[in-house]
Amino acid sequence: ARFTSQSRHLALQWKRNIPVRGKQVKFTVTTWSPLATAFNSPHPKQDRYLNPTGLFGVEELTSTSGFSVLKNRTLTEGVKIVEEILQSSPTPRLVGLFDKLSNTLCAAADLAEFVRLTHPDHQVRGAAEDTSRAISGYVEELNTTPGLYNVLRKLLSSDQHQMNEETRRVAELFLFDFEKSGIQLDEEKRRHFVELQEALLVIGAQFSQTASSPVNVPLSHFSKADEVAHFYPVSGDHVMLDSAFLDSNNEKLRKLVYLACLKPEESQLQILDLLLTARHQIAQVVNYPSYSHHTLMGTMAKTPENVMDFLTLAANMLRSPAETEMQILISLKKDTTQDPTIKNIEPWDLHYYSGLARYQSVKMNRSATSAYFPLGACMDGLDMLFKDLFGISLQAQEPAEGELWSFDVQKLCVVHESEGLLGYIYCDFFNREEKLPQDSHFTIRGKHVACILAIHDFYTYFL
Repeated sequence: ARFTSQSRHLALQWKRNIPVRGKQVKFTVTTWSPLATAFNSPHPKQDRYLNPTGLFGVEELTSTSGFSVLKNRTLTEGVKIVEEILQSSPTPRLVGLFDKLSNTLCAAADLAEFVRLTHPDHQVRGAAEDTSRAISGYVEELNTTPGLYNVLRKLLSSDQHQMNEETRRVAELFLFDFEKSGIQLDEEKRRHFVELQEALLVIGAQFSQTASSPVNVPLSHFSKADEVAHFYPVSGDHVMLDSAFLDSNNEKLRKLVYLACLKPEESQLQILDLLLTARHQIAQVVNYPSYSHHTLMGTMAKTPENVMDFLTLAANMLRSPAETEMQILISLKKDTTQDPTIKNIEPWDLHYYSGLARYQSVKMNRSATSAYFPLGACMDGLDMLFKDLFGISLQAQEPAEGELWSFDVQKLCVVHESEGLLGYIYCDFFNREEKLPQDSHFTIRGKHVACILAIHDFYTYFL
């Protein structure tokens, strides 16, 4: 009932005149739309009329062995397209073949990379990682193949067929990728570049996985008075810290957990050194001053100097309001702790006192307002905005058995009022073990399928 007035534009309404003691009384009943209901009342997907399939509807991915099948099929198709390119004359049709090759490889590699990072089953993640690594390695090999580069450069240099602007731009982007990968180098250096890229993929994945893993801290690190074991799982004589305890009003506990979560790990530092070394070596092989120069080439930022100028300018603009807010937090900390000598806000204080300041400014905390904004209402609101702005609607769809990787994932159809179905979005909004700790989105299959991955209080949208 409390949502009737606040959400009348988001929910469906029925009005009926019902006789009460001989009089006609008008009642208004409000209920959620099908989209809102799907998110407010998630339920296991058990529609027996839907045919079973694999992850994201890919038939091969009904088991871990399916990734090997997907990998081999993708690589085989890639080899066939490469042969067709090398045997074709330099006409605009070549650009379409390059695009087909890119789409074939990315459709499998992007899907595998997403599964590697998010699937709850470690065996599935391992199989996906093998697929992602194999296809990514093949891509780097193609980027250093002179035959592909030469046929594309010949097409662009002659331009006898007067390609339209869009086709020429796509061809130039492919040519840029070749040159960024050191296609102009001799064979030995090109092979070394591919080896470094493959090593970088492995090292980067290992670093990311370790960074998002819980930190094991000996129980002896904490005193009994800290009661850390009440908030975190204990394994043997260690506490598994999966997040800093920043909402606690116990400053000592906040500090202990914060420092324990972020303390240097020798093994992780070694992986980081390997990662930075491999990046620097890649930049040197292709004659760039640094890996930053290599990565930013072809982007809007263009150079590391432009990035630093932007960050410096932004920092200078934000310095004054940040100092004002910091003084507010320091005053709040003084009042809360009744310690007038306090001069600083420590890193483990910032989250706690920022939340406290927001609460005091409006006399309302997040839990009090969140009851009026259930997830379904937020998604309904997005749907309403997209309809008014773009003529696009979001429609909840029942997935097939085996299509999802977790029971609480929701599948949406993205439909345009005149163009019809644009694609699908998979919404994965809730926390679980082995899931990425930050809000993020992934493109799974070009323009056809997209996936949202979000946790905590923020929902990111990608189409």
